Amino acid sequence: MERIAEHTGFSIGVIKAIKDHVFTNEHRFADGRIERFTPDYEQSQAWQRLENGSHTEDDIVFLRHELSELRLMQN
Repeated sequence: MERIAEHTGFSIGVIKAIKDHVFTNEHRFADGRIERFTPDYEQSQAWQRLENGSHTEDDIVFLRHELSELRLMQN
């Protein structure tokens, strides 16, 4: 997470929160299910690019999107 923070300017805390939100935490869905998000190859590839510093602008958009989603779900 430190490497992503270094490469993107997001804080380590924000990167950890995004990672937990996307890959680890369970979420309550509209139909009442509680489970993790379905694994997504494109998201895992984006995360790898973010870790190794070869990220694209789309990967930054991914981080911003997930952070916004996380904040909406917290409220």
